Amino acid sequence: MKRGLVSLLIVLLALAGFGLSGSMQPRLIELRGDITPGAADPLENAPPLVAFSTVALGGFRGIIADILWLRASRLQSEGRFFELVQLANWITRLEPRFPTVWAYQAWNLAYNISVLFSEDEDRWRWVQHGIRLLRNDAIRYNPGEAILYWELGWLFSHKIGQDLDQSHRHYKAELARRMDLLLPGGEARLDDLLAAPTRTDDLRADPAVDDLIQTLRREGHEPLTAAFLKRQQADPALAARLAEAPGGPALLAFLRRRELEQVERMNLAHLADVDARFGPLDWRIAHSHAIYWAWRGMPHGRGFDLVRLDRMVFQSLVQSFFEGRAFYDIEGNLAPSANLDLLPRVLEALDRAVENHPDIPSMHDARRNFMGQAIQALYMYHRTADARSLYNRMIGHHPESAHPRGLEGFVVDAMLGERLDDIGRREAIAMVEGLLSQSFVWYALGDEARAAGLSEMAAQTWNAFMARLHPGEHTERVGLPPLPQLRRQALQQLLDADLSPAIRERLETLVP
Repeated sequence: MKRGLVSLLIVLLALAGFGLSGSMQPRLIELRGDITPGAADPLENAPPLVAFSTVALGGFRGIIADILWLRASRLQSEGRFFELVQLANWITRLEPRFPTVWAYQAWNLAYNISVLFSEDEDRWRWVQHGIRLLRNDAIRYNPGEAILYWELGWLFSHKIGQDLDQSHRHYKAELARRMDLLLPGGEARLDDLLAAPTRTDDLRADPAVDDLIQTLRREGHEPLTAAFLKRQQADPALAARLAEAPGGPALLAFLRRRELEQVERMNLAHLADVDARFGPLDWRIAHSHAIYWAWRGMPHGRGFDLVRLDRMVFQSLVQSFFEGRAFYDIEGNLAPSANLDLLPRVLEALDRAVENHPDIPSMHDARRNFMGQAIQALYMYHRTADARSLYNRMIGHHPESAHPRGLEGFVVDAMLGERLDDIGRREAIAMVEGLLSQSFVWYALGDEARAAGLSEMAAQTWNAFMARLHPGEHTERVGLPPLPQLRRQALQQLLDADLSPAIRERLETLVP
């Protein structure tokens, strides 16, 4: 009898405990939402397996996820990356609010899995998987987790934007091609897109658009698909026809808006805000996307996460200054070039970062280092007035950076440093001719400002080398040939190369 009472008491206590825990759950959910905005919101549009596991398994989901996480750690140490993909997928289905696993899985896809393949296209496919995982799923389930925005921005700025992966040129070219499709020329001209309808029925309510769609379908096209948007990009005749046809621009605007919002998951209002605040940016460049996602995460950032996002914004702006414009070389390959018009935006971002984090020395160092490098870039692009203005601003912040020979001496020393004192005559000739050759190439490509800057840099290098010669030395023997002679030699070397007719024609205009 006593044993039965004890058992009954235990059952009652257990029921009371369950009841008490249930009564506390709403408050715990509320507190979780206060700590991480969005974390307490119910999952919307979740796949059936995710919805089922979050309801049916209840608190046991965490225990199962922990066991799988331990297994994942062991697979990682053993280098079994493909098995990690499925395991991490299970964990995210069990714990969709677990941002660390989302970030870990995306990193595994983009970095570990991708490099197991030798073909550029295969590698790019896995990098895209990592991006989509964060952008389409992780942020959807965890909209208030700042770390996920940083991780996504990192894939753009580091994996695509940097040159550490042997396939980085392919990644950059693929991203540029994709964004050129959605934002022609990489420009955020969004008025037509913002005015475009979001529903097919609303689009076809325009008689001109509806007639065009029916005409295209009779010709064998399916105009309301992403494939059609790509087809017109590859077919200049079709693109020209759509640009002139009644309803054509409206159809393209609808397709581009749908791809940007539903596939790229880019909010047009946020896109316009970022471009106005930090640009105009070239959206064919990876660093522009890093800025976008870091800025999207800012409202959710706290503590160190906010510092990381702030740093990603200004670091990506710095990278955009040096290589934030899509340019194509003589062979038609993507060659990111400088976007010098971003200088005021970069300086504003760096000043803001220093103001927001005055006790972090790296912020001050980043601003000083950028100004020194930007002075060189401006000078190389023949933006001498801007280079001089920035040089004066730099020595105002850092007087120790002043050079005895002023701006020109600073640029030459910054680029060549002590190396100029060690190089011989032949190496100096090669250096000057190399700068002159680059000048001619950029002139042929249509960037006359950069060509003039490189030509000026060649002259400064020639002057610096000749100035180091001791008085009395036989300059004809140990000095450099006259600069006009080196210029003719560099031009002739280019003309002797295998060039396209258009490039050769433009270079021949420079022959004396």
